Amino acid sequence: MPSEAENVDGSEETKELLGMVQKLKLSSELKPDVRNVFQRSGDDKAMELLLNMFSCFAKELQLAVVKETITLLTGKKCDEALLRKIADEDHAVVDTFVKFMKHDQPPDLDWFVTDVAEYPRYQVRPFDHSSMNGRTNKKSEFTYKAKVVRFIDPSRIYITLIDKKKEPIGLLKNHSIFWFPAIRYLREEMPCLVYDKNENLYLRAKLKSFCSNGLGLFVLVDEEKSLLCPISLAYLIPKVIFAWPVKVFQVRLSFIRPIYKYLWPTEVVREIQRFVTVDKLEVAFTDVAVEDNTGSVYLFSRQKNLFDLFIKTDGLMLNVEEMISVWERGFFDHLVPSYTNNFQRMHNAMLSRNYRRRDREMGKFDYEFKTKARLGGFTTAVSLDMIYYFARMHHQTVVAFFSRYTRLPNSNEWYVRYLRLTDNIEFVCRMCEREKICFDGIAELSYITIRREL
Repeated sequence: MPSEAENVDGSEETKELLGMVQKLKLSSELKPDVRNVFQRSGDDKAMELLLNMFSCFAKELQLAVVKETITLLTGKKCDEALLRKIADEDHAVVDTFVKFMKHDQPPDLDWFVTDVAEYPRYQVRPFDHSSMNGRTNKKSEFTYKAKVVRFIDPSRIYITLIDKKKEPIGLLKNHSIFWFPAIRYLREEMPCLVYDKNENLYLRAKLKSFCSNGLGLFVLVDEEKSLLCPISLAYLIPKVIFAWPVKVFQVRLSFIRPIYKYLWPTEVVREIQRFVTVDKLEVAFTDVAVEDNTGSVYLFSRQKNLFDLFIKTDGLMLNVEEMISVWERGFFDHLVPSYTNNFQRMHNAMLSRNYRRRDREMGKFDYEFKTKARLGGFTTAVSLDMIYYFARMHHQTVVAFFSRYTRLPNSNEWYVRYLRLTDNIEFVCRMCEREKICFDGIAELSYITIRREL
Protein backbone atom coordinates (compact mmCIF):
# COMPACT_ATOMS: atom_id res chain seq x y z
CA MET A 1 0.00 0.00 0.00
CA PRO A 2 1.56 3.31 -1.02
CA SER A 3 2.42 5.86 1.65
CA GLU A 4 0.63 9.25 2.02
CA ALA A 5 3.70 11.03 0.67
CA GLU A 6 3.58 9.04 -2.49
CA ASN A 7 -0.13 9.93 -2.97
CA VAL A 8 0.70 13.62 -2.71
CA ASP A 9 3.76 13.58 -4.91
CA GLY A 10 3.11 11.28 -7.80
CA SER A 11 -0.03 9.14 -7.61
CA GLU A 12 -2.40 8.99 -10.55
CA GLU A 13 -5.27 10.30 -8.43
CA THR A 14 -3.28 13.39 -7.48
CA LYS A 15 -2.33 14.11 -11.08
CA GLU A 16 -5.95 13.80 -12.15
CA LEU A 17 -7.08 16.17 -9.38
CA LEU A 18 -4.47 18.77 -10.36
CA GLY A 19 -5.61 18.55 -13.98
CA MET A 20 -9.21 19.26 -13.03
CA VAL A 21 -8.15 22.33 -11.02
CA GLN A 22 -6.17 23.63 -14.01
CA LYS A 23 -9.20 23.22 -16.29
CA LEU A 24 -11.40 25.13 -13.85
CA LYS A 25 -8.90 28.01 -13.84
CA LEU A 26 -8.85 28.14 -17.62
CA SER A 27 -12.66 28.06 -17.86
CA SER A 28 -12.97 30.87 -15.31
CA GLU A 29 -10.71 33.05 -17.44
CA LEU A 30 -12.79 32.42 -20.55
CA LYS A 31 -16.23 33.05 -18.97
CA PRO A 32 -17.32 36.50 -17.71
CA ASP A 33 -17.39 37.07 -13.99
CA VAL A 34 -21.07 36.89 -13.07
CA ARG A 35 -20.47 38.83 -9.88
CA ASN A 36 -18.81 41.63 -11.89
CA VAL A 37 -21.91 41.94 -14.09
CA PHE A 38 -24.63 41.92 -11.45
CA GLN A 39 -22.81 43.62 -8.60
CA ARG A 40 -21.66 46.78 -10.33
CA SER A 41 -21.56 50.20 -8.80
CA GLY A 42 -24.42 52.65 -9.29
CA ASP A 43 -22.49 54.54 -11.98
CA ASP A 44 -21.98 51.35 -13.99
CA LYS A 45 -25.65 50.47 -13.82
CA ALA A 46 -26.66 53.97 -14.91
CA MET A 47 -24.27 53.77 -17.84
CA GLU A 48 -25.70 50.42 -18.91
CA LEU A 49 -29.28 51.72 -18.71
CA LEU A 50 -28.37 54.82 -20.70
CA LEU A 51 -26.72 52.78 -23.44
CA ASN A 52 -29.85 50.65 -23.71
CA MET A 53 -31.94 53.83 -23.91
CA PHE A 54 -29.71 55.23 -26.67
CA SER A 55 -30.40 52.10 -28.70
CA CYS A 56 -34.10 53.10 -28.88
CA PHE A 57 -33.18 56.33 -30.66
CA ALA A 58 -30.11 55.59 -32.79
CA LYS A 59 -28.37 52.72 -34.61
CA GLU A 60 -24.89 54.08 -33.95
CA LEU A 61 -23.27 57.09 -32.32
CA GLN A 62 -19.77 58.42 -32.02
CA LEU A 63 -18.09 57.35 -28.82
CA ALA A 64 -17.32 60.99 -27.94
CA VAL A 65 -21.01 61.93 -28.31
CA VAL A 66 -22.08 59.04 -26.09
CA LYS A 67 -19.48 59.99 -23.51
CA GLU A 68 -20.52 63.65 -23.35
CA THR A 69 -24.23 62.83 -23.29
CA ILE A 70 -23.77 60.46 -20.35
CA THR A 71 -21.75 63.16 -18.58
CA LEU A 72 -24.59 65.62 -19.16
CA LEU A 73 -27.36 63.30 -17.97
CA THR A 74 -25.60 61.91 -14.90
CA GLY A 75 -23.66 65.00 -13.89
CA LYS A 76 -20.50 62.89 -13.51
CA LYS A 77 -17.53 62.62 -15.83
CA CYS A 78 -17.77 59.48 -17.96
CA ASP A 79 -14.68 57.26 -18.02
CA GLU A 80 -13.96 56.19 -21.61
CA ALA A 81 -12.32 52.87 -20.68
CA LEU A 82 -15.30 51.87 -18.55
CA LEU A 83 -17.66 53.02 -21.30
CA ARG A 84 -15.94 50.80 -23.87
CA LYS A 85 -16.07 47.83 -21.51
CA ILE A 86 -19.78 48.15 -20.73
CA ALA A 87 -20.74 48.99 -24.32
CA ASP A 88 -18.98 45.85 -25.58
CA GLU A 89 -21.14 43.59 -23.41
CA ASP A 90 -24.56 44.29 -24.96
CA HIS A 91 -23.54 46.37 -27.98
CA ALA A 92 -20.38 46.79 -30.02
CA VAL A 93 -17.59 49.36 -30.09
CA VAL A 94 -16.07 49.67 -33.55
CA ASP A 95 -13.24 52.17 -33.81
CA THR A 96 -14.75 55.46 -32.57
CA PHE A 97 -18.40 54.38 -32.89
CA VAL A 98 -20.83 52.53 -30.65
CA LYS A 99 -23.14 50.29 -32.69
CA PHE A 100 -26.31 49.57 -30.73
CA MET A 101 -28.28 46.34 -30.59
CA LYS A 102 -32.03 46.91 -30.72
CA HIS A 103 -34.02 46.24 -27.54
CA ASP A 104 -37.70 45.37 -27.31
CA GLN A 105 -38.11 47.50 -24.19
CA PRO A 106 -39.40 51.09 -24.67
CA PRO A 107 -37.07 53.90 -23.56
CA ASP A 108 -37.09 55.07 -19.97
CA LEU A 109 -38.64 58.55 -20.19
CA ASP A 110 -37.85 59.33 -16.55
CA TRP A 111 -34.72 61.06 -17.82
CA PHE A 112 -36.89 63.54 -19.71
CA VAL A 113 -39.53 66.11 -18.88
CA THR A 114 -42.93 65.03 -20.16
CA ASP A 115 -45.16 67.58 -18.42
CA VAL A 116 -45.03 71.30 -19.05
CA ALA A 117 -45.86 71.89 -15.37
CA GLU A 118 -42.26 70.97 -14.60
CA TYR A 119 -40.92 74.12 -16.25
CA PRO A 120 -38.91 75.89 -13.54
CA ARG A 121 -39.46 79.62 -13.28
CA TYR A 122 -37.02 82.31 -12.32
CA GLN A 123 -37.89 83.42 -8.79
CA VAL A 124 -38.84 87.09 -8.56
CA ARG A 125 -39.64 89.10 -5.44
CA PRO A 126 -42.16 91.90 -4.86
CA PHE A 127 -40.80 95.41 -4.46
CA ASP A 128 -41.13 95.44 -0.65
CA HIS A 129 -39.35 92.13 -0.09
CA SER A 130 -36.01 93.79 0.69
CA SER A 131 -37.51 96.16 3.25
CA MET A 132 -39.36 93.33 4.99
CA ASN A 133 -36.08 91.46 5.35
CA GLY A 134 -34.22 94.40 6.86
CA ARG A 135 -32.16 95.26 3.80
CA THR A 136 -31.32 98.74 2.63
CA ASN A 137 -33.92 100.48 0.51
CA LYS A 138 -31.96 100.81 -2.69
CA LYS A 139 -33.75 100.85 -6.03
CA SER A 140 -31.36 98.26 -7.49
CA GLU A 141 -32.49 95.75 -4.88
CA PHE A 142 -36.14 95.57 -5.95
CA THR A 143 -35.98 96.13 -9.72
CA TYR A 144 -35.14 93.74 -12.55
CA LYS A 145 -33.78 94.60 -15.97
CA ALA A 146 -36.18 93.40 -18.63
CA LYS A 147 -37.45 93.85 -22.15
CA VAL A 148 -40.90 93.33 -23.64
CA VAL A 149 -41.19 90.35 -25.98
CA ARG A 150 -44.93 90.64 -26.66
CA PHE A 151 -47.54 93.32 -26.03
CA ILE A 152 -51.29 92.70 -26.29
CA ASP A 153 -52.72 95.35 -23.99
CA PRO A 154 -51.68 96.87 -20.63
CA SER A 155 -53.08 93.86 -18.76
CA ARG A 156 -51.32 91.29 -20.96
CA ILE A 157 -47.65 92.03 -21.46
CA TYR A 158 -44.93 89.39 -21.82
CA ILE A 159 -41.51 90.38 -20.51
CA THR A 160 -38.22 88.52 -20.28
CA LEU A 161 -35.72 89.28 -17.55
CA ILE A 162 -32.17 90.14 -18.59
CA ASP A 163 -29.20 88.97 -16.55
CA LYS A 164 -26.54 91.51 -15.81
CA LYS A 165 -23.95 89.04 -17.09
CA LYS A 166 -26.18 88.00 -20.02
CA GLU A 167 -25.13 84.38 -19.68
CA PRO A 168 -26.40 82.27 -22.59
CA ILE A 169 -27.98 78.86 -22.11
CA GLY A 170 -24.82 77.04 -23.15
CA LEU A 171 -26.29 73.55 -23.10
CA LEU A 172 -28.69 74.45 -25.86
CA LYS A 173 -25.78 75.45 -28.10
CA ASN A 174 -23.64 72.35 -27.47
CA HIS A 175 -24.01 70.26 -30.61
CA SER A 176 -21.67 67.51 -29.42
CA ILE A 177 -24.49 66.17 -27.23
CA PHE A 178 -26.96 63.63 -28.61
CA TRP A 179 -30.51 64.96 -28.79
CA PHE A 180 -33.27 62.36 -28.61
CA PRO A 181 -35.78 62.47 -31.52
CA ALA A 182 -39.28 62.99 -30.11
CA ILE A 183 -41.30 62.11 -33.20
CA ARG A 184 -42.49 58.75 -31.80
CA TYR A 185 -43.25 60.00 -28.29
CA LEU A 186 -44.44 63.59 -28.74
CA ARG A 187 -47.93 64.65 -27.70
CA GLU A 188 -49.74 67.96 -27.35
CA GLU A 189 -48.65 70.27 -24.51
CA MET A 190 -45.47 68.21 -24.08
CA PRO A 191 -42.16 70.04 -23.50
CA CYS A 192 -39.49 69.51 -26.12
CA LEU A 193 -36.50 71.02 -27.88
CA VAL A 194 -36.96 72.46 -31.37
CA TYR A 195 -34.02 72.84 -33.70
CA ASP A 196 -33.85 76.22 -35.43
CA LYS A 197 -31.86 75.76 -38.63
CA ASN A 198 -31.42 79.48 -39.18
CA GLU A 199 -29.95 80.15 -35.73
CA ASN A 200 -28.33 76.71 -35.45
CA LEU A 201 -29.74 76.41 -31.94
CA TYR A 202 -31.95 74.09 -29.92
CA LEU A 203 -34.80 76.13 -28.39
CA ARG A 204 -37.03 75.13 -25.51
CA ALA A 205 -40.65 74.79 -26.54
CA LYS A 206 -43.90 72.95 -26.04
CA LEU A 207 -46.05 71.39 -28.73
CA LYS A 208 -49.28 73.35 -29.11
CA SER A 209 -50.89 71.19 -31.81
CA PHE A 210 -50.14 68.79 -34.65
CA CYS A 211 -50.58 70.13 -38.18
CA SER A 212 -50.71 68.51 -41.60
CA ASN A 213 -47.73 67.40 -43.71
CA GLY A 214 -45.67 66.40 -40.69
CA LEU A 215 -45.63 69.89 -39.20
CA GLY A 216 -46.30 71.02 -35.65
CA LEU A 217 -47.15 74.34 -34.02
CA PHE A 218 -44.74 75.00 -31.16
CA VAL A 219 -44.56 77.73 -28.50
CA LEU A 220 -41.00 78.89 -27.76
CA VAL A 221 -41.16 79.44 -24.01
CA ASP A 222 -37.98 81.51 -23.73
CA GLU A 223 -39.14 83.97 -26.40
CA GLU A 224 -42.95 83.80 -26.08
CA LYS A 225 -43.65 83.31 -29.75
CA SER A 226 -44.99 80.56 -32.00
CA LEU A 227 -43.04 78.51 -34.51
CA LEU A 228 -44.30 76.20 -37.25
CA CYS A 229 -41.73 73.53 -38.08
CA PRO A 230 -41.47 69.79 -38.89
CA ILE A 231 -42.08 67.35 -36.05
CA SER A 232 -38.85 65.65 -37.09
CA LEU A 233 -36.95 68.66 -35.72
CA ALA A 234 -38.41 68.18 -32.22
CA TYR A 235 -36.42 66.39 -29.54
CA LEU A 236 -37.08 65.13 -26.04
CA ILE A 237 -35.52 67.40 -23.48
CA PRO A 238 -33.48 66.04 -20.55
CA LYS A 239 -34.48 67.20 -17.09
CA VAL A 240 -31.01 68.57 -16.44
CA ILE A 241 -31.50 71.16 -19.20
CA PHE A 242 -34.95 72.04 -17.93
CA ALA A 243 -33.26 73.11 -14.71
CA TRP A 244 -32.46 76.40 -16.44
CA PRO A 245 -35.19 78.80 -15.26
CA VAL A 246 -37.57 80.36 -17.76
CA LYS A 247 -37.39 84.14 -17.46
CA VAL A 248 -40.52 85.03 -19.42
CA PHE A 249 -43.46 86.33 -17.40
CA GLN A 250 -46.96 87.41 -18.31
CA VAL A 251 -47.59 90.61 -16.38
CA ARG A 252 -50.01 93.50 -16.18
CA LEU A 253 -49.30 97.12 -15.36
CA SER A 254 -50.00 98.06 -11.76
CA PHE A 255 -52.37 100.88 -10.73
CA ILE A 256 -54.50 100.84 -13.91
CA ARG A 257 -57.44 98.70 -15.01
CA PRO A 258 -59.38 98.04 -18.21
CA ILE A 259 -62.77 99.59 -18.73
CA TYR A 260 -64.30 96.12 -18.84
CA LYS A 261 -62.59 92.75 -19.34
CA TYR A 262 -60.31 93.40 -22.38
CA LEU A 263 -61.84 96.78 -23.27
CA TRP A 264 -59.38 99.70 -23.25
CA PRO A 265 -59.37 103.23 -24.66
CA THR A 266 -57.45 103.09 -27.94
CA GLU A 267 -55.21 106.00 -26.99
CA VAL A 268 -54.25 104.28 -23.73
CA VAL A 269 -53.12 101.15 -25.58
CA ARG A 270 -51.06 103.22 -28.03
CA GLU A 271 -49.34 105.30 -25.34
CA ILE A 272 -48.50 102.31 -23.14
CA GLN A 273 -47.17 100.38 -26.13
CA ARG A 274 -44.87 103.28 -27.04
CA PHE A 275 -43.61 103.40 -23.48
CA VAL A 276 -42.79 99.68 -23.15
CA THR A 277 -41.26 99.11 -26.60
CA VAL A 278 -37.78 100.28 -25.68
CA ASP A 279 -34.59 98.28 -25.44
CA LYS A 280 -34.13 98.51 -21.69
CA LEU A 281 -36.67 98.70 -18.91
CA GLU A 282 -36.52 98.26 -15.18
CA VAL A 283 -39.48 96.48 -13.60
CA ALA A 284 -40.62 96.27 -10.00
CA PHE A 285 -43.11 93.54 -9.14
CA THR A 286 -45.86 94.96 -6.92
CA ASP A 287 -47.45 91.52 -6.75
CA VAL A 288 -46.32 88.03 -7.74
CA ALA A 289 -48.72 85.13 -8.31
CA VAL A 290 -46.59 82.04 -7.74
CA GLU A 291 -49.37 79.66 -8.79
CA ASP A 292 -49.61 80.78 -12.42
CA ASN A 293 -46.28 82.65 -12.78
CA THR A 294 -47.85 86.02 -13.42
CA GLY A 295 -47.50 89.34 -11.68
CA SER A 296 -48.23 93.04 -11.54
CA VAL A 297 -45.37 95.36 -12.41
CA TYR A 298 -44.45 99.02 -12.33
CA LEU A 299 -42.01 100.10 -15.05
CA PHE A 300 -39.10 102.51 -15.02
CA SER A 301 -37.66 104.10 -18.15
CA ARG A 302 -34.90 106.65 -18.62
CA GLN A 303 -36.95 108.70 -21.07
CA LYS A 304 -40.34 108.98 -19.34
CA ASN A 305 -42.09 108.64 -16.01
CA LEU A 306 -44.83 106.02 -16.17
CA PHE A 307 -47.11 107.65 -13.62
CA ASP A 308 -46.91 110.97 -15.47
CA LEU A 309 -48.13 109.05 -18.51
CA PHE A 310 -51.04 107.67 -16.47
CA ILE A 311 -52.09 111.18 -15.50
CA LYS A 312 -51.79 112.72 -18.98
CA THR A 313 -53.53 109.96 -20.98
CA ASP A 314 -57.23 110.78 -21.24
CA GLY A 315 -59.63 107.91 -20.55
CA LEU A 316 -57.14 105.76 -18.63
CA MET A 317 -58.83 104.27 -15.57
CA LEU A 318 -56.67 104.34 -12.44
CA ASN A 319 -57.26 101.68 -9.79
CA VAL A 320 -57.39 103.65 -6.54
CA GLU A 321 -57.83 100.57 -4.36
CA GLU A 322 -54.66 98.98 -5.72
CA MET A 323 -52.67 102.20 -5.35
CA ILE A 324 -53.69 102.57 -1.71
CA SER A 325 -53.04 98.89 -1.02
CA VAL A 326 -49.48 99.26 -2.30
CA TRP A 327 -49.06 102.56 -0.45
CA GLU A 328 -50.03 100.88 2.85
CA ARG A 329 -47.20 98.38 2.40
CA GLY A 330 -44.70 101.23 2.64
CA PHE A 331 -41.65 101.80 0.47
CA PHE A 332 -43.99 103.48 -2.04
CA ASP A 333 -41.88 106.61 -2.37
CA HIS A 334 -39.31 104.52 -4.28
CA LEU A 335 -41.93 103.61 -6.90
CA VAL A 336 -43.67 106.96 -7.36
CA PRO A 337 -41.67 109.51 -5.33
CA SER A 338 -43.31 112.60 -6.85
CA TYR A 339 -46.83 111.86 -5.59
CA THR A 340 -46.41 110.45 -2.10
CA ASN A 341 -48.44 113.20 -0.37
CA ASN A 342 -51.34 112.73 -2.80
CA PHE A 343 -51.62 109.06 -1.91
CA GLN A 344 -51.80 110.01 1.76
CA ARG A 345 -54.91 112.09 1.05
CA MET A 346 -56.43 109.28 -1.00
CA HIS A 347 -55.85 106.91 1.87
CA ASN A 348 -57.64 109.26 4.26
CA ALA A 349 -60.58 109.52 1.86
CA MET A 350 -60.97 105.74 1.70
CA LEU A 351 -60.88 105.51 5.50
CA SER A 352 -63.72 108.04 5.83
CA ARG A 353 -66.26 105.21 5.45
CA ASN A 354 -68.62 107.46 3.53
CA TYR A 355 -70.59 104.79 1.71
CA ARG A 356 -73.31 105.65 -0.80
CA ARG A 357 -76.63 103.90 -1.16
CA ARG A 358 -75.46 101.74 -4.00
CA ASP A 359 -78.57 99.60 -4.56
CA ARG A 360 -80.89 102.61 -4.89
CA GLU A 361 -78.51 104.42 -7.27
CA MET A 362 -77.97 101.38 -9.50
CA GLY A 363 -81.70 100.63 -9.60
CA LYS A 364 -82.38 104.19 -10.74
CA PHE A 365 -79.64 103.99 -13.38
CA ASP A 366 -80.98 100.65 -14.65
CA TYR A 367 -84.45 102.16 -15.05
CA GLU A 368 -83.13 105.19 -16.96
CA PHE A 369 -81.04 103.03 -19.27
CA LYS A 370 -83.91 100.68 -20.15
CA THR A 371 -86.31 103.59 -20.67
CA LYS A 372 -83.97 105.33 -23.11
CA ALA A 373 -83.37 102.07 -24.96
CA ARG A 374 -87.10 101.36 -25.26
CA LEU A 375 -87.93 104.86 -26.48
CA GLY A 376 -85.01 104.97 -28.90
CA GLY A 377 -83.18 107.54 -26.83
CA PHE A 378 -79.81 106.35 -28.08
CA THR A 379 -78.31 104.11 -30.74
CA THR A 380 -75.50 101.57 -30.42
CA ALA A 381 -72.90 104.24 -31.15
CA VAL A 382 -74.31 106.48 -28.42
CA SER A 383 -74.15 103.66 -25.84
CA LEU A 384 -70.49 103.05 -26.66
CA ASP A 385 -69.90 106.79 -26.47
CA MET A 386 -71.43 106.61 -23.00
CA ILE A 387 -68.81 104.05 -21.96
CA TYR A 388 -65.99 106.23 -23.21
CA TYR A 389 -67.55 109.30 -21.57
CA PHE A 390 -67.68 107.57 -18.19
CA ALA A 391 -64.07 106.39 -18.61
CA ARG A 392 -62.93 109.97 -19.25
CA MET A 393 -64.88 111.27 -16.26
CA HIS A 394 -63.40 108.50 -14.12
CA HIS A 395 -59.90 109.51 -15.19
CA GLN A 396 -60.51 113.21 -14.55
CA THR A 397 -61.93 112.48 -11.11
CA VAL A 398 -58.88 110.52 -9.99
CA VAL A 399 -56.19 112.77 -11.47
CA ALA A 400 -57.76 115.78 -9.73
CA PHE A 401 -55.71 114.65 -6.73
CA PHE A 402 -52.49 114.94 -8.75
CA SER A 403 -53.09 118.10 -10.76
CA ARG A 404 -51.19 121.24 -9.78
CA TYR A 405 -53.78 123.51 -11.37
CA THR A 406 -57.03 121.92 -10.15
CA ARG A 407 -58.38 122.69 -6.71
CA LEU A 408 -58.25 119.57 -4.59
CA PRO A 409 -61.74 118.19 -4.02
CA ASN A 410 -63.36 117.30 -0.74
CA SER A 411 -62.06 113.84 0.10
CA ASN A 412 -65.41 112.38 1.12
CA GLU A 413 -67.30 113.69 -1.92
CA TRP A 414 -64.46 112.71 -4.21
CA TYR A 415 -64.46 109.05 -3.15
CA VAL A 416 -68.23 108.78 -3.49
CA ARG A 417 -68.00 110.17 -7.03
CA TYR A 418 -65.17 107.73 -7.86
CA LEU A 419 -67.22 104.74 -6.69
CA ARG A 420 -70.31 105.92 -8.54
CA LEU A 421 -68.44 106.27 -11.84
CA THR A 422 -66.81 102.87 -11.38
CA ASP A 423 -70.22 101.25 -10.91
CA ASN A 424 -71.77 103.12 -13.83
CA ILE A 425 -69.06 101.95 -16.22
CA GLU A 426 -69.44 98.33 -15.18
CA PHE A 427 -73.23 98.50 -15.47
CA VAL A 428 -73.24 100.02 -18.97
CA CYS A 429 -70.67 97.48 -20.18
CA ARG A 430 -72.75 94.59 -18.87
CA MET A 431 -75.81 95.97 -20.62
CA CYS A 432 -73.88 96.23 -23.89
CA GLU A 433 -72.59 92.69 -23.46
CA ARG A 434 -76.10 91.41 -22.80
CA GLU A 435 -77.34 93.16 -25.93
CA LYS A 436 -74.40 91.66 -27.87
CA ILE A 437 -73.04 95.06 -28.86
CA CYS A 438 -69.56 95.05 -30.38
CA PHE A 439 -67.34 96.90 -27.90
CA ASP A 440 -64.87 98.25 -30.45
CA GLY A 441 -67.57 99.77 -32.64
CA ILE A 442 -66.03 103.21 -32.25
CA ALA A 443 -62.44 104.24 -32.88
CA GLU A 444 -61.90 105.43 -29.30
CA LEU A 445 -62.27 101.90 -27.87
CA SER A 446 -60.18 98.75 -28.43
CA TYR A 447 -61.29 95.26 -27.46
CA ILE A 448 -58.59 92.63 -28.03
CA THR A 449 -59.88 89.12 -27.39
CA ILE A 450 -56.73 87.18 -28.30
CA ARG A 451 -55.50 85.23 -25.31
CA ARG A 452 -52.86 82.51 -25.17
CA GLU A 453 -51.34 81.20 -21.98
CA LEU A 454 -47.65 80.46 -21.77
